[in-house]
Amino acid sequence: MKILGVDPGCKRTGYALVELPMLRLRSYGTVGHPRGLEELIETSDVVVLEKPNLKRLYNKSLARRLGELEAARRLFQLAAANLAYEELRARAAKAGKRVVAIPGFTHGDEDPPTWKQQITGYRRPSQADVRAAVRQWLGLGEFAEEDVVDALGLVLAFLQEEGALAEWPKSA
Repeated sequence: MKILGVDPGCKRTGYALVELPMLRLRSYGTVGHPRGLEELIETSDVVVLEKPNLKRLYNKSLARRLGELEAARRLFQLAAANLAYEELRARAAKAGKRVVAIPGFTHGDEDPPTWKQQITGYRRPSQADVRAAVRQWLGLGEFAEEDVVDALGLVLAFLQEEGALAEWPKSA
């Protein structure tokens, strides 16, 4: 089975194609537009997407806390990520692939997404914690791009939920 993890973003989208049963990393990287993933969507069996959390859109308390300009910038980033998510979801569904949406979070100091907590075992994991968990599971070296690490993390969270991983590590 081939699982494509995708972390949609406002400027670039991270992806990772993992093949079971050996958790083999087949392809990874970033693309500037979701169209760049069409071939990988076609070759995958499951597409796992991080779904932006639209419940945390712009509000007055956020604007007061961050300032109007920063709050508007974050709103734009979330809207762009949601647009990429919706386009990828539609492309995968049209290709007849199983689509799994795992909720994410907005940028900033809000609670981390549950999938990050799930793969690290920490209540408020940092990106370094996520990176360590991904490296531990897949036996990989360093990845420079956060979007690729997140795409791999989404695949691992999906596999854990599906019961496809024999034993989850106690700590990252």
